[in-house]
Amino acid sequence: LISRLNYYTRDLLRGLSHHYMGSAEQAQPYLQDVESELLRELAENPGQFTVLQSLCQVQAALGKRDEAESICAEARERILPDAFMRGEHLFNLAAGMALAGADDQAFDYLEESLATGAAFNMNVIGLHPAFEPLKNDSRYIELSNRYPVAVP
Repeated sequence: LISRLNYYTRDLLRGLSHHYMGSAEQAQPYLQDVESELLRELAENPGQFTVLQSLCQVQAALGKRDEAESICAEARERILPDAFMRGEHLFNLAAGMALAGADDQAFDYLEESLATGAAFNMNVIGLHPAFEPLKNDSRYIELSNRYPVAVP
């Protein structure tokens, strides 16, 4: 799905799926190919948010924490303050930072995403595999308490 709001290819989704299932060896070829594709796209269209957002997650999954942090920070700067999809984009950046092991940034992005009132809530966050390592952090409980999920 490549649009003005997202840049997800079949190989990106395959690579991340293998990564989340704990099969890094199977994920690597997909993620490396996607990383090359995204870097080419970024060279042709510098600063393109959708490419930066996906590259953040790919580099994080490849274990390139410094690169992922830098790309996520650049992507964060390019989100429009009033963007319709702001909460989703911040959620995706949080996932990238969680994948990279950059917990402080992940929590910052999650807090900002939840504060937008976006469709993402603690249930969605709790089910997303990128955030699994954050569940033992006291900040996760604090977010759960500040943004409880309403049950009808």
